[in-house]
Amino acid sequence: MLLDAVRSPIKVSFTGEVTYAYPAIYTVLCQIGIANFPFDDQVCKIRFASWAYDEDKILLNASHKPLLKNYAPNEEWALQDVDMARKEYEHEETVVSEIIYYIKVARKPFYYLISLVVPSYIICVLSIAGLFARFSTKHERQERFTLGVTAILSMAVLSLVVTEKVPHSSESVPLCVYAFYHYHGNHCNHFDVNGDEGPRKSNAFIIGFRTHFLSPPNWIRKGLFIARKHAAFFQQHGQVYMDIHTTAEQWGEVSRRMDYLLASVFIIIISTPTLYLFYMCYQMDHATAERILLENAKRRDQLYY
Repeated sequence: MLLDAVRSPIKVSFTGEVTYAYPAIYTVLCQIGIANFPFDDQVCKIRFASWAYDEDKILLNASHKPLLKNYAPNEEWALQDVDMARKEYEHEETVVSEIIYYIKVARKPFYYLISLVVPSYIICVLSIAGLFARFSTKHERQERFTLGVTAILSMAVLSLVVTEKVPHSSESVPLCVYAFYHYHGNHCNHFDVNGDEGPRKSNAFIIGFRTHFLSPPNWIRKGLFIARKHAAFFQQHGQVYMDIHTTAEQWGEVSRRMDYLLASVFIIIISTPTLYLFYMCYQMDHATAERILLENAKRRDQLYY
């Protein structure tokens, strides 16, 4: 209505009603809450009042809903609702009327999930698959350590991107940052499991079972679904010796099964919040709500005019 009435800013009807259209573009600062970022909803208030005239001279009245025929959809925000209210306040012992517009917008989260959550998830999955994978026996410790350090550096670089894209606020921590800390924390945890201390403990463990020739306990074999193999014996120079290769193969199978189990556990841990975030994105159909709002506004404008 304002843009269409630029050349005729004042309209006088037969009822004595005077419409004064003053076209302008206003920039409003809104206090936002980012606790649910990128699934946050914001409500901005626009106040219209006269500081020079009281209610006896200028009486502001909101008679109908705002016109949205000139509204242009935004790529990041979706319009959810527009409402208005008329209030009064006292200013220098005079009563002044004002109109407050409440504009509710919702952020479209899909872009942030693709640019922040998905890269973090891919880096964590690749690091888990690499750290728990079976490399060759040569330089296995060095390869895993190098892969872990590379993944940590990748997460550090990605954290700079997260810092740039997330709105800055000291009042609350965004939900997206919690998810990023979850990825980074799980990555550091499984790096410690298979990092510098792993081979040292494995070496001590191998020395132990070579000395005592102990097979894996029954509860370990049953829990990991490993078939039991009987120890083999051989005779040399009139003496009977136990072949430790069978026991070593059983412990090697235990180690492989544990790698598969821990890798699956870590992948489930990081996949659960990722799937939950995408489920929330699927449930929040902001585009449909915006389309319904604009259609209702269009019907209301046709009835009003």
